[in-house]
Amino acid sequence: MTFNNYAGRCDYKYPAWIQNVVDHNSDKVPSMRLLQRYRDIQDFRDSKEHPYIHLVDGGLADNLGVRAILEALGEFETNAAFREAFHLQTASGSLRRVVLIVVNARASPRTNWDKSESPPGIASQLMKSSDVPMSRYTAESIDLMKDLVYRWETQRDLQILQARLAGESETQAEARVPKIDVFAIDVGFEQLADEKERTYFLSLPTIFVLKPEEVDRLRAIAGTLLRQSEEYQRLLKDIAAVPPK
Repeated sequence: MTFNNYAGRCDYKYPAWIQNVVDHNSDKVPSMRLLQRYRDIQDFRDSKEHPYIHLVDGGLADNLGVRAILEALGEFETNAAFREAFHLQTASGSLRRVVLIVVNARASPRTNWDKSESPPGIASQLMKSSDVPMSRYTAESIDLMKDLVYRWETQRDLQILQARLAGESETQAEARVPKIDVFAIDVGFEQLADEKERTYFLSLPTIFVLKPEEVDRLRAIAGTLLRQSEEYQRLLKDIAAVPPK
């Protein structure tokens, strides 16, 4: 899809939390991923040099649709102006939980390429040229999500220890650093223990039309995978919720 770019004609100014990143004035050094995103935004603001914006399928860039969320959480971590602008952290610790459920419905049909001396054809190679990086980028997004959770927990523990070393009581130290629980719940077909069932679901195409029985099995297995997630069960326990049967 192609859009006309009218940026730069309405005197728009970045909000403080974005300006902090662009000017490197955040309370912590932002990640290169965040800096690159805002540099891209700056380019689009120049409609004279960039009069058109072309959009393509975002699968290669973010097949799970979680990169923007990870960037927002990274912004929360490094930018006080961002936390203030979205009322995410106050003296009473208004943000208590972040729940991110990632459903990875990728397809991975088996091939018989390694059973033949002849290499695969051009069409098959072109299909895999997008599938392979998409799959690896998806795995990276999930790892980034889990790493972020671990980093937040570790940073809070260190801040509490520093406060205790400075003479504060345990209660005072924990009150100084609001606790934010992050629940990163990953749901994917690879978690299926039964090989036959795993192969069946990984072989389903990612298309808009599936057979009724395929849809029924997908809906059922999604619920099963979610309920067997240890992180999901931890969330239910934390909010004292009764899981549906």
